[in-house]
Amino acid sequence: METIKTQAVISDERRLSVQLSQELPTGDYDVWITLTPKSVNEAKTYPLRGLPVMISEDFDDPMPDLWDALSS
Repeated sequence: METIKTQAVISDERRLSVQLSQELPTGDYDVWITLTPKSVNEAKTYPLRGLPVMISEDFDDPMPDLWDALSS
């Protein structure tokens, strides 16, 4: 028994299209399929999600130098 991971497409006609590696031997196999929604995989594209946010104590302090520069 061999376990492989690949992507597949299920069409509107309920046909499953799978691209397999050419390294796999040909022959007759029993196949089990576990469907994982694409959104689960896409969640990994947000590496900062779940990290704590640290806000400095002086975050909202006024910046008079900036306002002086803008007024001239």
